[in-house]
Amino acid sequence: MRAGFSIVVVVLLSFSQGHSQVQEVKFSQFFNFPLYLNPAATGNFAQDYRVAGIYRQQWNSINAEFTTFGISGDMKFSRGLMPGDFWGVGIYAVDDHLGDNLMQHQKVGLSLAYHHPLDFHGRHLISIGGVFSYAFSAVNIEKLLFESQFDGFMPDIQAPNGESFSSDNAANYDAGGGVSYKFFINRKWQTSVSVSALNLIAPQENFLLDSASARALNRGVVSGWVRYKLNDRVSLVPRWLINNQRNNTEVSSGVVTEYLVSPQKQVQLNIGVLGQWKEYVTFYAGAGIKNLEIHASYDLSIAGLTNIASVQEGASGKPGVFEISLVYRGNKRKSTASYIVPCRIF
Repeated sequence: MRAGFSIVVVVLLSFSQGHSQVQEVKFSQFFNFPLYLNPAATGNFAQDYRVAGIYRQQWNSINAEFTTFGISGDMKFSRGLMPGDFWGVGIYAVDDHLGDNLMQHQKVGLSLAYHHPLDFHGRHLISIGGVFSYAFSAVNIEKLLFESQFDGFMPDIQAPNGESFSSDNAANYDAGGGVSYKFFINRKWQTSVSVSALNLIAPQENFLLDSASARALNRGVVSGWVRYKLNDRVSLVPRWLINNQRNNTEVSSGVVTEYLVSPQKQVQLNIGVLGQWKEYVTFYAGAGIKNLEIHASYDLSIAGLTNIASVQEGASGKPGVFEISLVYRGNKRKSTASYIVPCRIF
């Protein structure tokens, strides 16, 4: 019964609000997988190229585990339309599974961005980008239990599920766009704000015979950060993410402390607390050595799924989310080009 109860809960969550699309993949470490949220982030870094990977495991304590894996790569090209401009091109792939292939969702996106400094010293940088993606989703209907197949808490697998399925899989293409603005205020302060509009194309295929599911699940995302340098070794970085889809808004925020252990060896440690403060708290830590970074986080649920886990027999602990990410930034070759050195900022 525990498995059946867990499955019906997940099905109700996945098919909520009258639509049949798989729920959007979310990452607690959204800032370590930026191409998935905003194509304007493509190539927006100091080095020549970047490779990132992220793994997420959630809901394992309610016997309905989601596992998500993402990988991305992007690089920049220094020749733009004007001096100081540069291009960025990238690709990402995401694989999301529920349980033993009960539900699965794969998505691949190609992104292109253009970056333009607004002033001679490069203190202001504006970026614009676009993304085209293809997604495949599938559900094993025979393994799922729905609300109509329960008599109280007892499942009845012979009862009709009460749903009108058109297919057990769906393939769709999509597009989106975004802009970002980065401002180097002075030696102590930096900030960045990004806005993106995703899921702009209505889905071509759906699981359910539901007219509401034919509408595009337009998604708006606003994110940003502020870096304040306390001294030569310690910086505070508040971060936030606002995600809006079908009039439902989620706000994530928090603060990360960056500590430069060894400037000569380029060793840095990060620690922070983030989260959606009415739903979960994220404990975050990471380390960087030269061009390689590794980060880990754990989400502790404080509402919602905590109540679900408590009704299961033998359940222990709270349903949480574990996430780990790797980021590597590198250069193709040592550059011999000349650079503009900004004047001192007071």
